[in-house]
Amino acid sequence: MEQTPDALARLAATLSAAQPSVVAQAMRASAAMFEEGVAPEPQEGQCWRLRWNDRVVLAVISRVHDDYLLVMPVDLSPDAADETALVVPGTSAGLADDVTVFAMLETGVGPWTLELLVADLVGSSGAAALRRWLKGSDSELPAGWRQGTPTQHDAHPRRANRHDISATICALGDADWLDSAWTRNPDTTSSVPSGITVEHLEAAWKVLGGPKQRSNSIVRGKVEPSPEERQKLADAGLSVASQAPQADVIHFLDMVEAKAPVVFISSKFGRDEGELRRDLAAMSIPVAARADVAAQKDRSAQVLLVEEELRRLVAQAQE
Repeated sequence: MEQTPDALARLAATLSAAQPSVVAQAMRASAAMFEEGVAPEPQEGQCWRLRWNDRVVLAVISRVHDDYLLVMPVDLSPDAADETALVVPGTSAGLADDVTVFAMLETGVGPWTLELLVADLVGSSGAAALRRWLKGSDSELPAGWRQGTPTQHDAHPRRANRHDISATICALGDADWLDSAWTRNPDTTSSVPSGITVEHLEAAWKVLGGPKQRSNSIVRGKVEPSPEERQKLADAGLSVASQAPQADVIHFLDMVEAKAPVVFISSKFGRDEGELRRDLAAMSIPVAARADVAAQKDRSAQVLLVEEELRRLVAQAQE
């Protein structure tokens, strides 16, 4: 994944359009998150910068769910508001002017798209007002709010801008990184695939030789095969169960704390964010738990290993 000049120009414009002190504070906080092991908790009414590779947009969180968020795209110019949007006060949140919230473009996104907390734009009560207006259940807007000006044709600059923002937020809504064989559900345990029968296990043992226990563990996905063992199984047309990262590893890579280093590394090395996360998660699979390391924090050894690798890659990118 390469960052195109146009994508970087859009990112620069997004940064410079906000009051510099607000953006600088958000970027400093993001840079410190990984080192401190803390991150702001997404709350309804907050304005965040969302990013996935070269797709960048500002959005206000309208609803927080356990594994995803509903967000409404934001344009920092009040003149961008058309009939699908509301203009809400921005100066009280530290922004340079009132801002446009495209309420009718509300989209579900994964927490892995959240990059920077910019400001508490409208608070939880404002988020509720946005959703009431979207549903048409409340025609009275809070003080200082107004609906955007309708557009008459597709060529109108406001409508063209809204189409661009719509395409970006849709792409962010589709963004995910999890391998199809993995799960975010910690209660889901791996099981032997239906195709692995007793006969399958016996055939694999004859092909691999050696201890039967190791052969069974390889086929069931509990032990990583050596390259030679993997080739023998492939030549014989025998499948093995795939291993998956622990749920807490996936959760860590989903959350805001990991976003800043992942973005920095992927930008420096021209890597896709999803691919980088998958590689980091996969490297934790064969690692045995180390009690002495795990006792340092309330995190598994696998999560600590991923953190360590992120720090190494960040240091490498800074050289």
